Amino acid sequence: MPAYRNVAGVITAPQTRRCARIKKYGLDDQENISMNIRPIILFAASAAIAAAVSLPETASAVSKQYPAHACQAAEPGPYIWSDAIAAPEVYRDYYCPIIEDSALSKHDVTTLKVTGDDLTTTGQAWAKACILDTYAGSSGACGTASNSGSTAAFTGTFTLTPSRSYWTVGNAADFGYVFVHIPASAGGSYISRVAGIYYSN
Repeated sequence: MPAYRNVAGVITAPQTRRCARIKKYGLDDQENISMNIRPIILFAASAAIAAAVSLPETASAVSKQYPAHACQAAEPGPYIWSDAIAAPEVYRDYYCPIIEDSALSKHDVTTLKVTGDDLTTTGQAWAKACILDTYAGSSGACGTASNSGSTAAFTGTFTLTPSRSYWTVGNAADFGYVFVHIPASAGGSYISRVAGIYYSN
């Protein structure tokens, strides 16, 4: 490789372009830093992506509702009025099932509503959230009732929210249902009724 003469005319040792770049810019240090920090950046990015992928999915809200046609009268011969089951001149009790599936189990329910009309001043409508023991047939238990109004004098549309104290994980194998009591109707067009059930998580 040829020697080079500097400005003063002094012959100097040959230098490669690589050496000149190192001398002028200090590129060896910069490249070493880049090579050392690149794996750290890649690791941090990978960790962030992995964390995002592993985040648990937020459970979606699920709700179900159905008309009182799905309810079964405790005694035979219920009146069918419009879209609901109504009471004649004597009170009626109804068993309304709770449909459970993988999307919504009874122990996940946080809101339970029973709607209908109480059109008599001689009694109250009320509802209880109950379970039927899977293995013992007719045995089971019910939570505290929710009543239409504070006294029998109440009349009008009601929304009952019975206690779900027995709809627990411990009773997951038992069948859930709502027991609804409808007071006797006053006769004529004044028909008390249960309209339907709504529940959600």
